Amino acid sequence: MRDIRNIARRVDALRRDALERDARHQTIYDARAQKINNIAPGSLPDAWPRPVVANAIDTAARQLAENLAPLPSINCATGVMTSERGKRFVAKKTKIAYSYVADSKLKKHMPTGCDWYLTYGGLPFIVEPDFAAGKPRIRLDNPMKSYVEYDLAGNVRSYTKVWREKASQLAAKFPEHAQAILGNSTTPFGRASNGDTELELVKFCDAKSYILYMPERSNLVLMETENAFGKVPVAVAEKPKWDDQARGQFDDVVWPMLARNRMAMLGLQATQQTVRAPLGISPDVQRIPMRDVAVIRTNSPEKIRRVGTDMPQAAWQQEAMLEREVARGTRTPASATGDVDASIITGRGVDALNGGYDIQIATGQAMIGDALERAIELCFE
Repeated sequence: MRDIRNIARRVDALRRDALERDARHQTIYDARAQKINNIAPGSLPDAWPRPVVANAIDTAARQLAENLAPLPSINCATGVMTSERGKRFVAKKTKIAYSYVADSKLKKHMPTGCDWYLTYGGLPFIVEPDFAAGKPRIRLDNPMKSYVEYDLAGNVRSYTKVWREKASQLAAKFPEHAQAILGNSTTPFGRASNGDTELELVKFCDAKSYILYMPERSNLVLMETENAFGKVPVAVAEKPKWDDQARGQFDDVVWPMLARNRMAMLGLQATQQTVRAPLGISPDVQRIPMRDVAVIRTNSPEKIRRVGTDMPQAAWQQEAMLEREVARGTRTPASATGDVDASIITGRGVDALNGGYDIQIATGQAMIGDALERAIELCFE
């Protein structure tokens, strides 16, 4: 059995290095889930607990993921095959590779995986054994709270996944550790918790073993299995980056989108104040009827009006500017959603607008295709 203290220190170091990345992941998650108060507390009034503008990040991510999701063609030919035996071997190998993809139901899971790739900047492909079927399976893992360690050659050295689960569910899964998981005043693993308390779990994998342990229970090891494969069966598709930080496509769009929502809120507030503004009347009016077809008798009808507040022209300009910034940040042209200006009447103009959109899809397919190729190689091994 390996020393859990060394592994825990190793995982803690990985998590400390990824603090900034994890904060970005949580921010973009809250923005897509419309949990705005977690990002900017107090920015939403009580009467409007949700934003009043469309979630541009969620819309752009879903649309890009749907365009990025189709699987590439699979061909295991290494060169020109001249003999009939070689052709049959390549055809059989291609069918086996395709079976790994089909049996893993990647066609169904790729839209979600591509969404993770765009939103969080990475997509891990986990190769796991299916003992019932006697073959490997490829599983897409959520990049949130996942930590990949590489060696100097760029190969995966270790893979760590952190998540939270209810104590009652963990006690049912691991009855031999139920007392330590639930805890009580007599155990050294921490204070007692009810069944609904969520506890943190860490799954660590390297070339030597798989280990599942609980940091909140004094690094209690729930499961340890030797890695007979001798490799970390993980292939990661990462977005191109200019430093050592993995960044999603929409990290910088959160605040312009919140500012746009704030401008819309102010517009609603100004409209409400204008509708409910008091009446300004001339001094000769003695009676003010308050019905739908009311008649006010006065010698100066032009003086009767609501004392409203007109929206300044700069406010509309600011809202239009924020809308353009959000569209520019998501890298989604108007033509991608069908919102094409009428002045563009040729296909050449539409192609020019879609040029950057098509490039990022081609780049994403190249990154994901490379990771899928490495995952299939791991399946063959």
